[in-house]
Amino acid sequence: MERKFDVGESDVRPAFTSIAGVDSVGTAVEQKLDAVYFDTATLALAGRRISLRRRTGGQDPGWHLKLPVAMGERREIMEPLNQDPDTVPPRLQGLVLVHTRSQKLVPVAQFKTHRSRPAHQLHPQSIAQNPTLSAKRSTGATSLRARSQSSPRLLTFANSLSSVNAHSVAM
Repeated sequence: MERKFDVGESDVRPAFTSIAGVDSVGTAVEQKLDAVYFDTATLALAGRRISLRRRTGGQDPGWHLKLPVAMGERREIMEPLNQDPDTVPPRLQGLVLVHTRSQKLVPVAQFKTHRSRPAHQLHPQSIAQNPTLSAKRSTGATSLRARSQSSPRLLTFANSLSSVNAHSVAM
């Protein structure tokens, strides 16, 4: 389960070492991400706030399917990268089949992101108490490139995706 919270540019980060459970704060980690989003030509998934991407770079390369659970909450299902970058793994195809029907999943947009993330080391006891807790704040530049000219709804698709400059808590 994932919940995202937007953090404003003027918001001040706390001194993370003063938070119980944080052992140390390291220097920022630079990442270059390349995410290709897949949908139908009619953007059947985006219209339902579902995103399906293939991402390389970063800490979690692979296929990511994000499904809405409730307002502001999404469930993420991941699959490892496969040989063909334009072929969605069968498991993920099956999970969205009810929405796509007989329509083919095709690349519709590509985001290339340069991300800078602070590195925080949690105390082992904090991890043992809540092993799925992670926090990240990303800043950086993102470029969007349409992969097809098939739909004027690309802006709607892009707006349905989560913000790059967001604070995320994965649960």
